[in-house]
Amino acid sequence: MLFGLGAAIGFGVFFILVDRGTRTDGDAIVVIAAARFGGTLFVGAAGLLTSSLVWPGRDLPKLAAVGLIDVTANGAYALASNRGNLAVASVLASLYSVQTLVLSRLFTEERFTAIRIAGSALALAGVAAISAG
Repeated sequence: MLFGLGAAIGFGVFFILVDRGTRTDGDAIVVIAAARFGGTLFVGAAGLLTSSLVWPGRDLPKLAAVGLIDVTANGAYALASNRGNLAVASVLASLYSVQTLVLSRLFTEERFTAIRIAGSALALAGVAAISAG
């Protein structure tokens, strides 16, 4: 529960800072690059401090693809938050966890558990509640 709360706060702060940092089109690339660089430094430092940093080996192309998809999605959000409706862009971005669950099932054959299904249902219910408001 604590990790989930921390992730929710982190995503919220990230989306707010991306919106604030990308007031012009040229800034979107800089903001997303800085966010990825900062995230890489944080994860690298955490891995070194906990001695759990392991070279991914043959999984490196998959990890690179995930990183590319993530940067593309964040860039699209940055542009949408400035050129489109921030409320719509934020709601769609909040479904990040649902698509992660579906992709993990498709590509890694991870099982759906009751708690994962409940979390996805809550995310979708939140989108419905915001849309109704």
